[in-house]
Amino acid sequence: MALSASPTIPSFRSPREVQTKNDAVRFLLEVKCAFRDNKEKYAEFLHFVKSFGRDGIGKDEVILRAKQMFDGHPELVVGFNAFLPKGKKIHVAYGQ
Repeated sequence: MALSASPTIPSFRSPREVQTKNDAVRFLLEVKCAFRDNKEKYAEFLHFVKSFGRDGIGKDEVILRAKQMFDGHPELVVGFNAFLPKGKKIHVAYGQ
C-alpha cells in the first residue's frame, strides 16, 4: 500500500546523523502494519508527527506520545529511537 502524502518522521539529530527519508517511510510502514487492526491509532500517530513544530507540539511531547502509543511494541520504540538524539531515547522494556 502506498503512503502518498505521508509525513516524514521528525528527526532531532544533527544533519550528519539524520535518518533518510526512506528510513522514515520504512518506519511509517512498520507502524501502519503494527496497528493494521487499529486504524485510529495509526491516524493518531500520523497526526502528532505532522503536528510536530507547527501546532506548538515540541519534541518532548512527540516523544511522550510515542512512548505511550508504542507501549507493548518494543520494536516500534527501537525504530522511533533511531530518529532521536542521545539522551532522548525511550527506554525499551522487553518481556513485560
